Amino acid sequence: MDKIRISNLVVSKNSGGWDVELSLNADKGFTMISTKQMMWQEAIKILAAVSEIDQLDEVSISWIYPVLNEQKDVEYKNVMSFTLDKATRDQLVWENLEPSILPDLVYDYEEHLILSE
Repeated sequence: MDKIRISNLVVSKNSGGWDVELSLNADKGFTMISTKQMMWQEAIKILAAVSEIDQLDEVSISWIYPVLNEQKDVEYKNVMSFTLDKATRDQLVWENLEPSILPDLVYDYEEHLILSE
């Protein structure tokens, strides 16, 4: 799609370090299943990279994707979001992580119905 990857980035300090909230524009895959799979794969790459930064506590990722509203107009909406804390990130072997299990590893996982079509 014709959008820059990072839509928004918020970094905030907490008592144990820093929290990061990323809003990312998703790429369109051949099918919705492949689109969702690409979101998981890209999220794993990002989470693996930020896991090397000791000061980061929670990392939240939201994926934005075009969705038709009731008036049949395109709106860019949050279609997937989740958070992963440092304790969980530190236990993972990123090289061997199967993307489809990402929803089971994170907390606050939410997915828009469009990704199930």
